Amino acid sequence: MRRIGYDVTAFNFSDYLRDLGKVTNWLYHRLLAGPAIDRINTDLIASAQRNTPNFIYVEKGIFLRPETIEYLSKSIAPTVQFNYDNPFGPRNDPGWRHFLGAIPHYDVHFVPRESNIEEFRAAGARNVFLLPLTYDPATHYPPPPSWGEKDRVIDVSFTGAPYDSRAEFLTELLTKHGIATDIRGDRWKRALKPDVARQIYKGPAVYDDAYRQRFWDSKICLAFVTHSNRDRLAHRSFEIVGAGGFLLAEATEEHLAAFEDGKEAVFFDGVDDCARLIRKYLPDPVLREKIAKAGHERAVNSGYSNDARLKIAFDTVRGLYPD
Repeated sequence: MRRIGYDVTAFNFSDYLRDLGKVTNWLYHRLLAGPAIDRINTDLIASAQRNTPNFIYVEKGIFLRPETIEYLSKSIAPTVQFNYDNPFGPRNDPGWRHFLGAIPHYDVHFVPRESNIEEFRAAGARNVFLLPLTYDPATHYPPPPSWGEKDRVIDVSFTGAPYDSRAEFLTELLTKHGIATDIRGDRWKRALKPDVARQIYKGPAVYDDAYRQRFWDSKICLAFVTHSNRDRLAHRSFEIVGAGGFLLAEATEEHLAAFEDGKEAVFFDGVDDCARLIRKYLPDPVLREKIAKAGHERAVNSGYSNDARLKIAFDTVRGLYPD
């Protein structure tokens, strides 16, 4: 937000849950009640009263009670909401109680998938707009020019969680096709059989610089669409190309519209096709480098960054609520 010209007063929900311990944090995310949740709501209102913002922008406000959003919207400034997850998805994730109750009280909602537009309207939302997925250019940027094939020490990587049938997919990639994916992420030890985990699971989730480094270190970066969230794009796809990585992602109409297949990224349809494409591109560093560079250029030129997407979003907000 600062990079696109806004003065920002930050309010971080995580500050209230840090150092409480894993069990306590788990309970807060499911019960959405307790002293920390009380403080989040009262302190946010106090901060808004003190700073008198022109807009209040909330990302995944699962801890904010409906009455908090109602007060902020009516008494302080227009409230704008966005989150990548799907409160209406079939995955039945916990923690949406306050969020769903607050939907009618927000002034503007941005959603990352077309299916959410009508769902939010049916839940009482007044203004709902699509905000497509992004990468952050301050975090997801290409390696230095000196970086080359000798530095890519991982053949095939996947960085993320074992949603849907990803564990079965990567197991079959190993056992049927002999392709060992280097996996980093949480909850994989429960998803993979022990003998498979010993071969392909490399450790817990990584973030920020270490997350970007995974894409630099990998010759091929896999990305999957989260079907249990009713997604049609992978957020990670944009982060991979933003970081200059070679993207091999699940084929969807939306992925194919975002990147030209075989020129800016490569898309697979099923395990066998994924294995075929890995065998095609893994021995060809020149072609992989060409595709990765073209994918990054497409992301930059098509405005897939946080900066470009948020500028358009807040131009929309300011059109609805001029300063």
